[in-house]
This record gives sequence, structure tokens and C-alpha cells, in this order.
Amino acid sequence: MSGLIIRHEIPADYDSITQVNDLAFEETAQSRIIYELRKSGEALWSKVLVKDGEIIGHLLFYKIWLDDQPIVAGLGPIAIHPEHQHQGYGGQLIRDGLKEADPEEHQIIFLLGHTSYYPRFGFSSEVGAQYVSPWPRPAFMGLKLNDAAPKGGTLTFPKAYL
Repeated sequence: MSGLIIRHEIPADYDSITQVNDLAFEETAQSRIIYELRKSGEALWSKVLVKDGEIIGHLLFYKIWLDDQPIVAGLGPIAIHPEHQHQGYGGQLIRDGLKEADPEEHQIIFLLGHTSYYPRFGFSSEVGAQYVSPWPRPAFMGLKLNDAAPKGGTLTFPKAYL
């Protein structure tokens, strides 16, 4: 996997990020969510995966409130250009993005995704089930980064997701 760089997004990347998300999801809802999260200030950090000078992947972390406290985060969307899927790039991007999570500020990371894929990164449906959210089980998962994190509570998501 030579010629690969994972870095923070910059404004000049926005069009390529939109294209990758639209192609990966075969619709525009995810790119609209990304736009709204940036606009509202609810995006926390966002990374791109660049291969041979071209953006082929993207992921975004965003604010979630647990019982009105901004102590958890969400992961998503995660997108890999269709021509580069199933080659391990998504996993590299996820692992790199998770390294930036501060266990004090982001005690738990939540996502909605495939139950056969995300557990390999430590996400668990059992963790997700401990919290009140609008998302279906078992696809709603959590990854605890701090053992002192609250064991339950109500999650409030950005309007972009609702």
C-alpha cells in the first residue's frame, strides 16, 4: 500500500470528499450531512486517505452529547471510493482516526454500521445498547475509550443526522 497518506482534510479537499462519499454510498445524503456538520461547527476532526495524489477515502468524527455533556463522539460517515474498496483502506483510515480521540474528551465513540465489520476495531452492539439513541440495534455500536465513562444515558445527535 505504497503511495498512501492519511491526513486531516483541508477546504481544498471538500469537492473530492463529496465525490468519494457520493460514489461510495451511491447517493448524496452523506455528503449533505458532512456539509451540515462543518457548517454547524459539530464536526470534530476529519481525515482523508490519499493514494498517489488522489483522495480515495474519507472519515469524519462529530459531536454527540451524553446527558447534555459533550463527552462522547460519533464516527461517520466513512467512505472509500468504490474502485478501492475491500483492500484494507477503510481499516487504515479508521485506526488512524481513532488515534486522535482523547479518552477524556471523547470517552465513547459511537457509530451506526455493519455488525460484521466494526467489531474488529473494538465497536460493540452491547455498548451501544446501554444508551438511549434513535438508531436501530444491533447496528448502533460503541467503543469505550475511558473505563470511567457513564454506563448509560441519553445521546443527543446533531440535527444533520436527524
